[in-house]
Amino acid sequence: MSNDPAMDAGTSVEVAPVAFQEIARKPTSGAPLEIQSLLDIPVTLAVELGKVRLPLERVTRLATGSVIELNRLSTEPVDILVNGTPVARAEVVTVGEKYGVRIVELVSPEERLKRMARQA
Repeated sequence: MSNDPAMDAGTSVEVAPVAFQEIARKPTSGAPLEIQSLLDIPVTLAVELGKVRLPLERVTRLATGSVIELNRLSTEPVDILVNGTPVARAEVVTVGEKYGVRIVELVSPEERLKRMARQA
């Protein structure tokens, strides 16, 4: 049963295929897109110290001074992610009064592709 009263009353509706205009292709000009033109696109780089799954009830009890134990040993390298994709592992260092990371291992392109395929 339709929500349209005209359809329920037995009124016939004419249906016709849609005719679209042909899209004219413009000749391309200039050089093809090169990697150099992509290098100024900003990406998000994040350092992941660790993860933990918590019940929502425990999360609601978090307060100033709460300690959350993560799934990674303090001696293990941290993950460096670019737009959420792991690209390297690193050790945490201090640079003056700020934190930094020293890369100890790059994730191979093959491993990055495998991880992306698993996430899809």
